[in-house]
Amino acid sequence: MKLLNIKVLFPLFIIFFWGCREVDSPKPVAEKFLIYWKEHEYDKAREYVTPPAQALLDMLAKLENQNEKTVIDTTLYEVEVGKCNIRRNKATCKYTVNGEEKELTLVRINNEWLVDEKNLVPNGQ
Repeated sequence: MKLLNIKVLFPLFIIFFWGCREVDSPKPVAEKFLIYWKEHEYDKAREYVTPPAQALLDMLAKLENQNEKTVIDTTLYEVEVGKCNIRRNKATCKYTVNGEEKELTLVRINNEWLVDEKNLVPNGQ
């Protein structure tokens, strides 16, 4: 009887915890991108952005290399990613930078979440 309980409870336990995990969440992508952005590691940040955004990151890296200083000062950034809202192939993740709430837009391309290039252009233009 005890063995029967284990055989029934164990699969239910697995199903319960499997359902509680974040499936296909854009949040890890947002977190990794923001970490690499903060550290000016644009070559690593490229892995988490759309192809047009990759070109923008390349230009930014080139500018910083030519000027031998950072174009965007992120030394005092404290970044924390909050909740992500998903609508079909688009997600908006809320994050805070030094206490100020902002949004990061991601798009799903080939079942992979990527940061949209609109995030790298001032005022999303």
